[in-house]
Amino acid sequence: MSDPATAINCPVCRASNPLTAVCCRRCKADLSLLGRLESQRAAALDHARRALLAGDAATARRFSQLARRLRDGADARQVAAAAALLAGHFAAALHLAQQIHPPSDAS
Repeated sequence: MSDPATAINCPVCRASNPLTAVCCRRCKADLSLLGRLESQRAAALDHARRALLAGDAATARRFSQLARRLRDGADARQVAAAAALLAGHFAAALHLAQQIHPPSDAS
């Protein structure tokens, strides 16, 4: 699979396409809705990061959750974990961080 930050996989043929693609390079399937979805997700993450910088944990949490609903990923989990830390929800922050980087088994 391709990197979701830079490419979209076609839901029909699974070919990797640039985020800006309107149709699949291989099968010509319409990718415009996926592109809009990724744009909305990127905007949600941007709003969440700005809220973190402003110290607004509630807004950061809301927008990071929106990004995760659109497409979950390590980037959205990192922002959600930072929002949880800012809000003092340490268990939730740890849980999110462990989803990004699962603890290694030291056995």
